Amino acid sequence: MGRWADPDEGAREFVELWSAPTADALHRVLVLHQPIRRSADVYEPFSLLEKHHEAEPTSSVVTATLLLTDRRWRKGVGQLVRRIADAMILDQEQLDLLARAFLAADEALYWQVPDDWFGDGHVIDLGTSTIEPDEGLDDVPDDLVAPDPTVARRELAPALRRWAAARAASREPTVWATLFTRTRELDPRSAAAVMAGLLDAIDAFEPSVQKLLIKEATRWPDQAVRRAGLVLVADREGPEAAVKLAANDPNARVRAWAGSLMNTSETGRRTSSGVEAHATPTEEGESPTLF
Repeated sequence: MGRWADPDEGAREFVELWSAPTADALHRVLVLHQPIRRSADVYEPFSLLEKHHEAEPTSSVVTATLLLTDRRWRKGVGQLVRRIADAMILDQEQLDLLARAFLAADEALYWQVPDDWFGDGHVIDLGTSTIEPDEGLDDVPDDLVAPDPTVARRELAPALRRWAAARAASREPTVWATLFTRTRELDPRSAAAVMAGLLDAIDAFEPSVQKLLIKEATRWPDQAVRRAGLVLVADREGPEAAVKLAANDPNARVRAWAGSLMNTSETGRRTSSGVEAHATPTEEGESPTLF
């Protein structure tokens, strides 16, 4: 059930977001004001990014980061991050920067609040960062993950980790081992998202790596990752092999679903970025959905 929002408060929030005259003013609204609405809308946050990018392109990385980590649009964040990546608002290096930040963060990303925000009576959600990027995930700017006491905590939706893992692996396939190791350090949902991202980029890897990752996916704790692994088994070895493998799955829903693999139309969905998108990693027992 969605969160009820007072229409007047929702309208005020809308006005505050769209009347922000500068990127910094928008950042203040995103960080200092508790979200009123919850939406899967992609148009609004993307349009806000476009608006301020046109006037202040140097602010776009921070604007994109704060929009992507805002709870207002969390339900549609997977689509939003792909749209931003395809729009050429951020260059390839900036997109790589975002991917590294999303992968290096632990339970959340911490954004360093500008010093000139203080003294106006606002209360900021402070925290400290525990991020220590692994090899291959370093060079993340201080204003995104610095362990500074003056920071705002920004939650990372699993969809962002998935996108980041797929992008990092597609851009540099040899990083797969670092990403796979990273799954052992994250919470279950985040780990499943990173694993799903590796599966999205499966065609970028050497055959032996593909085989290893698919095998690991078919026995992953998260049922959506197992399903994605079984789809890849069906693609490569035939549906019969996948159905046979799924017969031993611990989840009855997965066992029942496996029969659909005999239908030749049951394949991964291609995204605009060229990688496959499967079901969203979920907690065991939940029905998977697409990003």
